Formats: sequence, structure tokens, C-alpha cells
Amino acid sequence: MEQHWLWIFLRTDGEVFTCPANVNGIAVINGSLGDVFSRKYKSLEKTPVRWHIVDSRIVAVECHQNRKLEAEFKRYIKLDRNSNRIGEFAVGANYGVKKIIGNLLQDEKIVGVHMAAGYPYPELTGAKWNSKVHCDGVITKPTVFVDGMLLMDNGKFVF
Repeated sequence: MEQHWLWIFLRTDGEVFTCPANVNGIAVINGSLGDVFSRKYKSLEKTPVRWHIVDSRIVAVECHQNRKLEAEFKRYIKLDRNSNRIGEFAVGANYGVKKIIGNLLQDEKIVGVHMAAGYPYPELTGAKWNSKVHCDGVITKPTVFVDGMLLMDNGKFVF
């Protein structure tokens, strides 16, 4: 298998992350949203945010249940030329985290996935680009395929 990324375990706290080579699709952020958003909006279980992603860039944002959050996030992803670019794909693996509490540093460790717009941690991932911002979006109970292989089904590892 050709490797397009570098996997790095983040200490012992429960996640592995990379800067993905390419992302396309719709990500439904239904856990919590990072940076200033998690403190302000807490859990997104009842107000999920949809990221429409084309060639690793968020090209549209929807949050029908909270138009203020939608507008704020749309402004956020325009802060610099790469603030709408997917800079991180991570798998949370801490079985001790049982629920989303609105504290991103804990929420992103829940078994599931989070993706981030912006800063790709180039010093750790080898990414050749940069951004001044980084906003994680936690997805609970995802189904994840990597290079055509099923990794996670409805939030549960398949191996």
C-alpha cells in the first residue's frame, strides 16, 4: 500500500492523527466543534454542522438548527487562505471517554473521529502548507473507510 501520510500517536491520551492527502464528501459534526465554538455551543448533538468538502476544502457549511453558529463558522473558515482546508483527520481511541461534554480536548478523544479545518501540524505530519487557525469537529458514531478498507462501523472499530 502506498503511504500518503504519516501517522503519529499523540502521547497516551487517546488519539492518532494525520494530515490527509485528500478529502471529499460531507462531514456531519455532531459532537463538538473546537476553538472558540466548543466553549460557546457545547455539544452539537441537537445542532449538527455539515461540512461539504471538495478536494480537501470546506466549500459549504450548513447548520439549520443554529444559523448564528453557521454564520460564525463560515467567517472562521475565511480567516486565511488555508483555514477551510482539512488539516487533520484523527481517530479517537479512549474508551474512558463516554460522552461529549463540550470540552474539545476531552471530546476529541472519544471513540470516533474528528477532523480539523486549518493548521495541519506540519512539524509532525510533514504537511507542506500552513494556517493560522485550527478548528476540530468531532463526529460521533462514524463509519470510516481508509483506502477502501473499513476501519470503523457506527463508531466501533472493526478489528
